[in-house]
Amino acid sequence: MMRIVVTGGRDFIDVPLLWCRLGEAHSLVDITLLIDGASDDVTGPYVGFDYWSTQWALARFIRCMLSGGRRSNSQPENAS
Repeated sequence: MMRIVVTGGRDFIDVPLLWCRLGEAHSLVDITLLIDGASDDVTGPYVGFDYWSTQWALARFIRCMLSGGRRSNSQPENAS
């Protein structure tokens, strides 16, 4: 069981690469909690690396937590 923290740029757009790398990590260790930087709390709309990492986790029913201990309850979106 593994907790993983993800933070990254708001301009990150290579979602297939990100999801591939997260999948590889998950196959090596059982990711049970993803904690993201929640950049939307500071600068506006929630986009980029943190957002797509959370969507990956939600699509796999992995618990998610925003930095500061708040839970992410959003539904996953499809990566295109």
